[in-house]
Amino acid sequence: MQIIFLPKFSRHFKKLSEQVRFLAEKKIKIFSENPSDPRLHLHKLHGELEGLHAFYLSYDIRVIVDIKTSEYAYLVDIGSHNIYD
Repeated sequence: MQIIFLPKFSRHFKKLSEQVRFLAEKKIKIFSENPSDPRLHLHKLHGELEGLHAFYLSYDIRVIVDIKTSEYAYLVDIGSHNIYD
């Protein structure tokens, strides 16, 4: 799957600690190879974010994804689970 990094994702990614960025890179690689990999805990979002998906990096940090087709997806944002809460 081709991954497209949106500007907001890139800005927030740069602000993360080196350790979290390393973990994010690992999980994004897993996502690009197999979005349904159970290690990601990929799930649909509801409410304001309906139509988007998220996968976890850790208990509190998630990546918000807009999956357009089986061939490409946009990484929308990254950060605390409360990004949009």
